[in-house]
Amino acid sequence: MEKRGSSSDGISRRSILKSLGVSVTATSTYSVVAKGEDTVTYPMLVSSDQVVKTIEVPRDWDNHRLHARDVLSNVTENLGKIPGVIETQLEAGDTSVGGLSKLKIVLLYDEDNPPGIANIPSKKEGIQIDTRPMPEYGKVGHQCSDETTADNCGQNQATDTVPGGYMFGSDRGYGSSCCRVTVDGKERMLTVAHSFVDNCSSSRSDTIGTTAKVNGTVVGSVSDTHLEEDWAIVEPDSSATFQSHIDDAHSNPTVNGYVTRATLDIWMSDTNYTDPCLENMGRSTGHTTGKIQATGVSHTNTCTDYSGEGVKTYCNLAGGDSGSPTYFISNGDAYIVSVTGYGYNVIGYVCNASRRQYGNSGGTGAYQLANQRGIEFGSNTAF
Repeated sequence: MEKRGSSSDGISRRSILKSLGVSVTATSTYSVVAKGEDTVTYPMLVSSDQVVKTIEVPRDWDNHRLHARDVLSNVTENLGKIPGVIETQLEAGDTSVGGLSKLKIVLLYDEDNPPGIANIPSKKEGIQIDTRPMPEYGKVGHQCSDETTADNCGQNQATDTVPGGYMFGSDRGYGSSCCRVTVDGKERMLTVAHSFVDNCSSSRSDTIGTTAKVNGTVVGSVSDTHLEEDWAIVEPDSSATFQSHIDDAHSNPTVNGYVTRATLDIWMSDTNYTDPCLENMGRSTGHTTGKIQATGVSHTNTCTDYSGEGVKTYCNLAGGDSGSPTYFISNGDAYIVSVTGYGYNVIGYVCNASRRQYGNSGGTGAYQLANQRGIEFGSNTAF
């Protein structure tokens, strides 16, 4: 087994556990494949009942990671309520343990520099806490060397055959489709809730049954939604087909699963291993790439709080991209990182200068939907 990113060649979880011959434990639904004397092995990419790849980290670092997440929950619940605080999240810190960056908690506040920020401690239970204002306009983040940001505002032809990364929404507003998923054994399309309803002034019942369209063509209706996590599930009508690939105008990868929470924490902390290049496909900015910025993200000043399971990357986003997939490519297949619903840090404009383009984006982690909401990516079961 290689460290950090080893492949199990698609063997099943049962086969992995049998072949490892070591202690097996589970942490809630975020399962540990194995614990050795000095290391912990997690699923990295999951599809169906198979662990496609595993990832191994030092036990000392993983203990720190789990502790940082516990502290983050407490900080979000208490310090996150200070007026002016906008978000809480985890980022790579300034020191390391076991060869990986320690995690730190970051509180983002609005530009008015609220007075309560000065009273936030710099550390809690051994975990570093930083505060900073939201990023300045025009500040470019950590894109990848193969960044291919492009105006994509023509990806809006009416159709009833819908891939991921395509125009998708309602008369209220059009965003993008994320990807085809499976719910209770039936094929559905995943996107954001706010394309159908105002999350903060509506209830779930206001959304169910809302008609979904592609540039005026009816393709289905909303069958489920979660306003706090900002996702919606659309059931196709009898004439519509939801396709299994993401239309990225390049390789059109098939969605084969999702990236686990532990993996995202590891990637964020291990700049030597990968800090890997992630991808996003939306109907406005098209195909963009960017590295992971933060995990455990909560919005603290709005009803959309992502249940503390938001993921941020440096992939670009513009109006019309809400609902688009952020994903990782492995062996030609896409593994979903998040259903991407928001952006910040204006870096320019797209669509004939009619829409702001943001240099950062985020949304609820796909692992949260798979493990907690019964939404299957590829043909995966929750793991």
